[in-house]
Amino acid sequence: MNTLGMRSRRSVAVIALIASMGLVLSACSSSGSEEAATESPAESETASEEVVVAEVDPAQWDAEFDWGTFSLSPDIAKRVADGEPLRVVLSMQGTGIPVFGRQQQIGVDRACAAAKEAGINVDCRMVGPASTDTAAQLAEMEALLNSAQVDCLVVQSGEPNAFVKIVDDYVGKGIPVFGENSDVADSKRFAFFALNEFEASKANGELTAAVMKEQGIDPTAVAVGSGLPTGPWAISRMEGFKAGLEGAIPGVKFFNDAESGLPTGDGFTVDETIAAVSPFLKGNPDVNLFFHTDQGVEGVGKVIESDGYLGERYTSGFNISAPILDSIEKGSILVTVDQGFDNQAERSVSACINYLAKGELPESEFPRLEPILVTKSGTNGSMTAEEARVRLAEAEGN
Repeated sequence: MNTLGMRSRRSVAVIALIASMGLVLSACSSSGSEEAATESPAESETASEEVVVAEVDPAQWDAEFDWGTFSLSPDIAKRVADGEPLRVVLSMQGTGIPVFGRQQQIGVDRACAAAKEAGINVDCRMVGPASTDTAAQLAEMEALLNSAQVDCLVVQSGEPNAFVKIVDDYVGKGIPVFGENSDVADSKRFAFFALNEFEASKANGELTAAVMKEQGIDPTAVAVGSGLPTGPWAISRMEGFKAGLEGAIPGVKFFNDAESGLPTGDGFTVDETIAAVSPFLKGNPDVNLFFHTDQGVEGVGKVIESDGYLGERYTSGFNISAPILDSIEKGSILVTVDQGFDNQAERSVSACINYLAKGELPESEFPRLEPILVTKSGTNGSMTAEEARVRLAEAEGN
């Protein structure tokens, strides 16, 4: 596990102060005032040299990890000292992926705006193919690296193992890298920002129990399923939901568990989920609660509504869409988790900025991100379906 401890804690604020002084002097000398016009060449040259030739020790950013010591590129250190914009780039798998791409951009923009408001000179941008294309994403990252256009990188990838080398190439050239959403765990990235799958699902289970108690629903038997039940993330979610529900309703009966979750189609489509869940519920009439690990919860909700089970059987799961929110309002879906793709991007981009501008690193390799829990009426402080629609509309650009 990365220690994330700075080997030298000397504050980068000194460099920022020098840079800000340079900006003030530059602004004064170009203001057209009489004093600036009469300033002697020697005085101007001296003031300029105080900023441009300031001594910069890149070791101020040195950090120890389990794989060794990271040393910031001297060129990047000088850019910080000279007050040049911090160039932060988030590379993601599909900028045009509905909801996901838009929410990621919102997070990048929020982080950059907050930094600028705090007086940090920063240039943030999100890059990547319009839809998932690992080869194209890697090629773009390689081109950015070779042309020295990045001072700090955030990476989100659809195929994490394919990105280990490029991440390590960036780090090897003294460029810090943070991960978000999907982890390149075997690389030298500094930290990873995403939900804790188990804890987020445990919170889902606890809130599902609260909603059931609120509505007077007695869980007779609970089943779990996933588009990819063998996936580590899916297993963690099924285990977490079971832990949360059992903790709130001791003795609750589970039809199956994380080792035997119902496969609902690895294409993660609504039609696949309906095709798998409809006969399952028909053949297991004692199951009145079905937890789905992903977008398939939309399909489960549709089965409940179309097969005549509304008010008798229920589901909880993950992700946000207009149909999912419709089903929450109808009562077939009790709880869903908005993964907060915008928050993941915002936190990781902010980590880049804080490291370059302040010499600060996250306290943990896996900083905690809170899940956004959604219910119909906002049970236990959760987000209401109506509030979630506002977030969704923003993510869809409406």
